[in-house]
Amino acid sequence: MLSLLLFLAVVVASVLRPWRLSPGLFAGAGAVVAVAAGFTALHSLPTIWSLIWDPTLAFVAAIVMSLVLDQIGVFAWAARHVLRSARGHTALAFGGLLLLTAAVSMLFNNDGAALIMTPIALELAALYALGPGPAMALLLAVGFMVDAASLPLPVSNLVNILATDAAHISFLAFAHIMMPVDVAVVAVSVVLSWALLGRRLPEDVAAQIPDPAATLPDLTLFRRALLLVAGLVVAYVASGAHPFPVSVPASVAAILLVAMAWQRGLLRPKALLATGPWQVVVFSVGMYVLVFALAQSGWLGSLQAALAWASRLPPAAGVFAVGLITATLAAVLNNLPAIMAVMLSLGHLALSHPASLSLTAAATIGADIGPKVSPIGSLATLIWLHRLERHGISINWRTYVGVGVVLTVPVLLVALTTLASIPG
Repeated sequence: MLSLLLFLAVVVASVLRPWRLSPGLFAGAGAVVAVAAGFTALHSLPTIWSLIWDPTLAFVAAIVMSLVLDQIGVFAWAARHVLRSARGHTALAFGGLLLLTAAVSMLFNNDGAALIMTPIALELAALYALGPGPAMALLLAVGFMVDAASLPLPVSNLVNILATDAAHISFLAFAHIMMPVDVAVVAVSVVLSWALLGRRLPEDVAAQIPDPAATLPDLTLFRRALLLVAGLVVAYVASGAHPFPVSVPASVAAILLVAMAWQRGLLRPKALLATGPWQVVVFSVGMYVLVFALAQSGWLGSLQAALAWASRLPPAAGVFAVGLITATLAAVLNNLPAIMAVMLSLGHLALSHPASLSLTAAATIGADIGPKVSPIGSLATLIWLHRLERHGISINWRTYVGVGVVLTVPVLLVALTTLASIPG
């Protein structure tokens, strides 16, 4: 009972953030208490670290790359090209910005996308002279896409890395099954976001979009950075034929990018350290220790029984059951502890490889999309809200949940339907 109370206390504190303290601080302190109180045995820590070192390092590498690319103007350059291509048509600008958000989330994970795309959306609102209502609609659409589009690759979301590592699924196997799902999710998200939010924007504007090249202080570094990102994608694909931890190519690419930016005199270390969501790393490690403590205390028995029942259903029904169970947990408890608990529970079931792949994919969909129902569901959302607060923008729970439910439920159902329809 004490381990459950400790877990719930950490979740509540991470959401409410008393004294505006970092969620990572509460999760880290909770993990220390769990070990000190014996809820998690000290000799279990190496086992826990063996489960999380790869996703943790891959996450840090992706965040570092996204922040450096942001500092050298890559994302602002891309955004201005999108806006210029729209030629003042807000529908095209709205759709283009959401597609750019999806691309950033796919390659540099959802937390990096939340950091990068929020100020770009604010810049668009300023360039288009949007009022508070239309600007809020644009920000809500971007905030939703950050998480919804983080499905296709293991590196697109810390949830994905945790799930694929736990189930021993290769990069290519995961991408092969999730890429069609992501295409469907992005398409439906753009349409629904425009229907619900985009219509609040003016039809046409006469905005003067600044020259995209003006955001690039060093064209040579820009070209080298793009080549490095392309090389990283090739390395990810190669990992399908010769499996190796996804953190290896990600870390090498991050180190090379930092070295290039430093050598060209364009890296601002203080900005890199100040803007990075490093609390997410501490939060993920701390929460894994707490979830492991729950597992050792027997509190995951009911979840394991529910997932065992779902695994015995026909394949399509099993996909929906696991996806909806995980989505509910993610919306209520946050998606990181939700995916950790689900993957630990699935690990105790004797699943065939095809069943393990499909149910892991379903759990990942639930943990990536399901948390958008509530502002506490994902750390990317908490980062996004914190980023807005720094610009004097606050979103109340009623507004967020109202938009979240209308967007999340149909997109989640489309994602699970697409997954269930994939052969094999």
